[in-house]
Amino acid sequence: MKAIHLALLILVGLLTITPAASAATGTGTLYVTNASDVKMGSTATVSIYLKNNFEPKIGAYEILMYFDNEVVKPKEIEIQQSNASFGNIFADHVLVNGISAYGYDNGDLLLATVTLEALADDGSVSELRVWMVPDSFADINNDDLPMPAIQNGTFTTKDDVPPVITLNTPLT
Repeated sequence: MKAIHLALLILVGLLTITPAASAATGTGTLYVTNASDVKMGSTATVSIYLKNNFEPKIGAYEILMYFDNEVVKPKEIEIQQSNASFGNIFADHVLVNGISAYGYDNGDLLLATVTLEALADDGSVSELRVWMVPDSFADINNDDLPMPAIQNGTFTTKDDVPPVITLNTPLT
């Protein structure tokens, strides 16, 4: 009888310390807004969003936004979510990440705004490529979430360069 009680006690102990497996459901789209016709030396602000309906809620993310550093230069990044979220500026990308034990809201989740300066005046275009770092996207139980769909944005400088017109007239 003591052996049965001991076996049951061990079984109950193992069940209480073994986490239950759960699969996250839902979908999401990671996207960045556009900036158009930005004059050289002027700035424009783009926003990084994660539209989602994940259940359980998002608990952690790490996102990179790449750009052409000959066309655009990041001036400031403003994090829009609380709970251990931060952003960093690098030469050719910005980093936005966060972690929350309570989870981030579903819907259109504004993660950050990034102020960018135009470095050209010739109508140059830089793709704003967003990317979710693999193994950084997890729910509040620290289980991996399916990677969201990606929608990149663009940053376009204003074309202020006058056209060069050469007239060739025949000599008569």
